[in-house]
Formats: sequence, structure tokens, C-alpha cells
Amino acid sequence: METVGRLVSKWEAIVPAVIDWVATSKRMALLVGSAIAWNTSLLKSIV
Repeated sequence: METVGRLVSKWEAIVPAVIDWVATSKRMALLVGSAIAWNTSLLKSIV
């Protein structure tokens, strides 16, 4: 039973970290995508 308790407490520590990482990576992908779109439109306006 103690082993199960340890696994659960580890799981409870890991899950929020994974959720936070996924949210951060989505935010980064949006920022990078926006930057690429901005640079592309900037290039089109120059050319």
C-alpha cells in the first residue's frame, strides 16, 4: 500500500509539470508562428 501511495504522490507532482510544459510549448509555438508570419508579411511588403 505504501508503494501505491508513493506512486500516486509522484504522479501528482508530475502531472501539473507536464500540463504546464504542454501549455508553455503551445504558447511558444504560437509566438514562433506569429513571428514567422510577421517576417513573411514584412518580406512581402519589402519585395
